[in-house]
Amino acid sequence: MSENETNLRALKVPEQGTPELITTEDRFAGAISELKSGHGPIAVDAERASGFRYSPRAYLIQIYRRGGGLHLLIRLNLSKAP
Repeated sequence: MSENETNLRALKVPEQGTPELITTEDRFAGAISELKSGHGPIAVDAERASGFRYSPRAYLIQIYRRGGGLHLLIRLNLSKAP
């Protein structure tokens, strides 16, 4: 392996396990607090129900930040921002 190559490994599950799905505003506010306590960039991935004719909105959102954890959200109708 050259010095420009990185030793990569495939993950079948998240290293800290699969987090619980966030389905309430209180749990969403907790996730925001955890993400704020992290450091570095925030990674976001949105999944849609591809192949189905629902709406263009995301159905599952994954958010990760070092030190702030991995969070899985379903689409929420939030009444206010935390």
